[in-house]
Amino acid sequence: MEAGNAKRNKELQIRHVYKSFRVDAENLEVLRDVNLEIGEGEFVSIVGFSGCGKSTLLRLIMGLDPVTEGQISIGENEVKKPSREVGMVFQEARLFPWSSIAKNVEFGISDKSLSKQEKKEMTRKYLELVKLNGFEDAFPAQLSGGMQQRAGIARALIGNPDILLLDEPFGALDAFTRINMQNEILDIWRKENKTMLLITHDIDEAIFLSDRIVIMSERPGTIQEVIRVESARPRDRGSEEFLKIRKHILKCFLGSSDIDLEYYI
Repeated sequence: MEAGNAKRNKELQIRHVYKSFRVDAENLEVLRDVNLEIGEGEFVSIVGFSGCGKSTLLRLIMGLDPVTEGQISIGENEVKKPSREVGMVFQEARLFPWSSIAKNVEFGISDKSLSKQEKKEMTRKYLELVKLNGFEDAFPAQLSGGMQQRAGIARALIGNPDILLLDEPFGALDAFTRINMQNEILDIWRKENKTMLLITHDIDEAIFLSDRIVIMSERPGTIQEVIRVESARPRDRGSEEFLKIRKHILKCFLGSSDIDLEYYI
């Protein structure tokens, strides 16, 4: 990160955010009074039922949709439109099938004043970061799903955003590839010192990756609870503390009166 950027406040602040859509002449309320602050360099995950507004919240942070009420700001700047400060990794890699992996990643460079050689060097750097060096000339169809997602992450990072939003980026991967990608994203988070906000349905993934886990209620989504994960990384998925947090989150979603939570652990 450039020295000038390091001194600026890049805290993400979400204050009293409401979001509704007009559907069949009626207002459909999706988010209600969402309040959250995410510090620079923090890794935060959001978990919740399908349809609770998690992805909608990411779109608001990205500046793709306006808030109905409230405010989202990064440092002193209110988010009103997409900017270079925020990058997004989607559920699918969304690569251009007609372009090489190198060209797909290079597309994310925001500084158009760079020379061809400088762009080439930047692309090489980020391909190495996501361990795709040697696949520069390959096309998306020639890579596995996990490798395509790595390319998507590299394309998001090469624009040097302060905040990286991840919208269930590993949801379509098999279990073993998903675990490998979780380790990869942690490694990237350490090296790049980016603020990361992850949407996931995978409770174990949230516990493994996050400094804090935000639990959202059913629609209209609001923040039900925020859990801080104190254990050191790398985390043991079978440890007593890991399972304790997992059980607590399951209670939030499943309740405990008539469900045997031990079945899920």
